[in-house]
Amino acid sequence: MAGSGLGRPFSLAARSPQAGVQPEIEIKNVVLMAELPHRLDLEVIRDVFLEAEPLFPHRPGAGLIIRLRKSRASVNVFGSGKMVCAGARSVRSAKSVINKVIRTLRRSGVVVDRPVRTEVVNIVATADLHGSIDLEQAAYALAGRAMYDPEQFSGLVYHPDGSSSSLKLLVFHNGKVICAGAKSVKEAREAVLELAEELWQRGLIVDGEELAEEERPAPARRDQFRRSWAPTGAKLVSVPLPERYLEGLEELVRLGRYPNRSEAIRVAVRDLLLRELWSRRANS
Repeated sequence: MAGSGLGRPFSLAARSPQAGVQPEIEIKNVVLMAELPHRLDLEVIRDVFLEAEPLFPHRPGAGLIIRLRKSRASVNVFGSGKMVCAGARSVRSAKSVINKVIRTLRRSGVVVDRPVRTEVVNIVATADLHGSIDLEQAAYALAGRAMYDPEQFSGLVYHPDGSSSSLKLLVFHNGKVICAGAKSVKEAREAVLELAEELWQRGLIVDGEELAEEERPAPARRDQFRRSWAPTGAKLVSVPLPERYLEGLEELVRLGRYPNRSEAIRVAVRDLLLRELWSRRANS
C-alpha cells in the first residue's frame, strides 16, 4: 500500500557514496480529496459541526472548513459533494479523518453515501541531507531542472523532470529540503533520493556550516548562470485581481502547492511567458 510507512524516516546510506550519511525524510502534510456521489447541504452540515467556518469569508456558501478536535487535520467541505482533508501525516490518517466527518453526519441523521473516488492531491515532505550545499554551484550543475535567484527566494527550486509540473523540491544551503506536489509517498521519496544521490556524486554536499570561498563558482560562471536562468533584480508590481482569483491563490497556498501567493503568481507569469513568448522565439 502506497500509504504504509508514512512519516517514518528512511535512510539513503545504501545508495549514498558517502558512508555514514543518512538523510531522512518526514511527511508533513497529506492533502486528500474525496468525492461523494451527491451534493451536500452546507447549512445542514453547519448545524452538525457548530465550529465549522466559511472557507471564504466573502462567499459563505462556497464551502466550509471543519477543524477536528484532537487532530491537526482539517476538512474543507463543498456543496458539490467534495471533501478535502489537509494537515494529515499519512494517507491512512487523511482517509480516517474524512470517514470520521461522514460518520458524525450520519449519526446526526444526515444521509451521506460513501465516497466514489479518493485522490491524493498533494504530499509535502521535509528532508535533511546532513551537509551544506552551495546553491549557485548546484543550480549551474542542474541547469534545466533548477532555478536559483537569492534576491527573490533563499532556496533553489528543483523540478526533477525539468518541467513545470507540480512536483518540486526547495533546497536550502543548510541541507534542508522541502518536497511539495508529490502524489504518493513513493514519488516524494524517489525525488529526494535522486536529488541527494546526484548532489553527492557531483560533490555538492559538503560537511560543515560554511563552504570555503575557493569552493564557490567563479564570478564569470556565476554571472552567466544568472543571465540564463534568473533575473538580476525584482520589480514590485501591483495588480488588482478579482476576489475569486485571490481566493483561488489562497486555496493553493493552503493546500501546500506554493509557499505564498507571490510565488504562485510568479510561476503563473513564468509559464505564460514560456508558452506564449519564449518558446516561440526559440522555435523561430
